[in-house]
Amino acid sequence: MMGILAPVVSSSSAFPSAIWKPQQCQRGIMRFAVPLQHGSRNLYPVFLRTAAPAVRCISTKGSVELHNTCNSSSGGMAPEDMQRSKMLLDNSSTSMDNTNDFEIELQEFFNQVKSMLVSGNKEGAIDLLRANYSLVKEQIDAGTRGMEQAATLDIIALGYMGVGDLKFVENLLEMLHEMVGCVQNDEPLLDSILMHMGSMYTALGRLEDAMLVYNRGLEILEGLFGKHSPFLITPLMGIARVFGLTGRATKAIEIYHQAISILEISRGNECEDLVVPLCALGNLFMKEGRITDAESSFKRILNIYTSSYGANDGRAGMAMCSLAHAMCAKGNVNDAILLYGKGLEVIKDSEYMSLDDDVLEKMRVDFAELLHVAGREQEGRELLEECLLICERYKGKGAS
Repeated sequence: MMGILAPVVSSSSAFPSAIWKPQQCQRGIMRFAVPLQHGSRNLYPVFLRTAAPAVRCISTKGSVELHNTCNSSSGGMAPEDMQRSKMLLDNSSTSMDNTNDFEIELQEFFNQVKSMLVSGNKEGAIDLLRANYSLVKEQIDAGTRGMEQAATLDIIALGYMGVGDLKFVENLLEMLHEMVGCVQNDEPLLDSILMHMGSMYTALGRLEDAMLVYNRGLEILEGLFGKHSPFLITPLMGIARVFGLTGRATKAIEIYHQAISILEISRGNECEDLVVPLCALGNLFMKEGRITDAESSFKRILNIYTSSYGANDGRAGMAMCSLAHAMCAKGNVNDAILLYGKGLEVIKDSEYMSLDDDVLEKMRVDFAELLHVAGREQEGRELLEECLLICERYKGKGAS
């Protein structure tokens, strides 16, 4: 569906300053996380939640940087980002100051919507999104359809994904599809927009569209940084996921291995960035019945976290529980029970998660079921009673 459309009127040299916001927010580099989707129960969602931000789409003049959450500080531009910025701005009629101002405004807009949603102010977030959509729609209807308008629509679409209005997200994606379909690959911000579109298309189940935009983003980044750059990890992960969701497991595994190889060469065999492709690969192996391969992936994740943070860190505890799943599927029930119990103990002692966290509750229930299967019904019942007491304490009696 991603064809070259008829030419449209290009945007003016001035970036749109009409990002409506009720108050000023902290300024910084525009950075928008692309969440990794996951459907497997083999590796708990919270595990991905800690690892997923390691792959981030950073819109510093269109580049994508692999960024480690735990080690990040200022979030400044890497040398490759700066080089690309100069190359693009040299061919632009817009000054660097104007470009930075626009990206700062988008960052502030995104942060404000996210803060409202996190605090439960959904109506405020919707009002903010509507106001900005009205402004950018006026510009588009007037014939101004440049990358500035596309980038603004992109952030609005991400906001509506957070709100849960998927129907309107579909409409915004159609608008974005038309706008990015008629621009050249050297446009600033394009690769980041494509990555976000791929993530949203995937979440909506439009997998062919997701594959098209991921491939285009990959082509852009390969042209800029070569075929072995860690900048390629985001589109590679998106492509692999789409292959997996469409039943092409062999291709998905091949792409995950490609991503892992790139990271090993550029960052080393023990870098934490490896957790994201390794856990995606492990889940896919579990789905395909390749339990030994899955166990190897999860063991490697455990080794990475243990080496980086120690065996008593909550991340290591989560890795233990994920590995226990694979061990159980392989038939090592007793070893799985020991590792599962240790993992839950580490998570609790480290206070890595709140006791009433939904994911932690699911883990306790799963462990109770495993104990029951192993003939240790009393221990399983005690664990289920603990789950009930925690639920009543935090959510009230009768809560499900």
